[in-house]
Amino acid sequence: MKNKLNYLIIIFLLSFLLPAKLVLASGFAVNTYHVLEKQMRKEHSLDYVAKKISDLHDYHEWPAEVSTDLKLYVGINWFNQHHLAESMTLLDSIKPEKKYYDLWVYYQAMIKLFITQPEQARSYVAYLSKNYHNDVDYLFLESVLRSQSNDLIGAIKIMDQITKKSKRNGHAYLQRGYFHMLAYSHSLAMKDFDKAIKYLPKNEINKRQQALLQNGVLYVRYKFKQKKGLAMIQEGTALNPSSELVKQVNEALRQRF
Repeated sequence: MKNKLNYLIIIFLLSFLLPAKLVLASGFAVNTYHVLEKQMRKEHSLDYVAKKISDLHDYHEWPAEVSTDLKLYVGINWFNQHHLAESMTLLDSIKPEKKYYDLWVYYQAMIKLFITQPEQARSYVAYLSKNYHNDVDYLFLESVLRSQSNDLIGAIKIMDQITKKSKRNGHAYLQRGYFHMLAYSHSLAMKDFDKAIKYLPKNEINKRQQALLQNGVLYVRYKFKQKKGLAMIQEGTALNPSSELVKQVNEALRQRF
């Protein structure tokens, strides 16, 4: 059972170490994306934009009048919806003007880190460091790059900066909790997951479920507090009983008991 639970923890880490959405508030990428979204709503109807976002097969044949800005917007949305191959292809085909260039660089780095290619992400992160070295979105990228470059101590220190800037940032605590897990600092990870559960917005169902289920597994596996751990797992399961995370946890628990 030990190997099964260790495998479960690895699944959590591989699936969620890098979030699929921009979640750290008040960063340059979040703010620039909102500007882009507002522009798209002014320039196009909601139906037109929705059709472009749903066009996952024929985007290679889009007419020339489809603007670079719209392609950037669609590519970001595809990435956030886990259509990774389409997002990569579309974003690689464009190079935005100055207004949105840094947002494009940010997502190029995000994609490279998502597919665990830190060396390919490094140049993008280095470019952003020149102007955003204290920005929370940049700090998040830098932390993931460090974690994938075997510098967990550096990754955790960067997340410490974010939590100091934003003490109620549940996303940051969730991320740092995973870094602590990778460093086998399970007690520190559990403290971070507790804070993530406390501060994550109620509508962040996926993130809250991650924090609850992962913390429940840690309480069962490392603290031997079965009652408390199973209560957390039950609460997390109730958020989305059909999720893949729940299936993994249930399978692990069946083999344990």
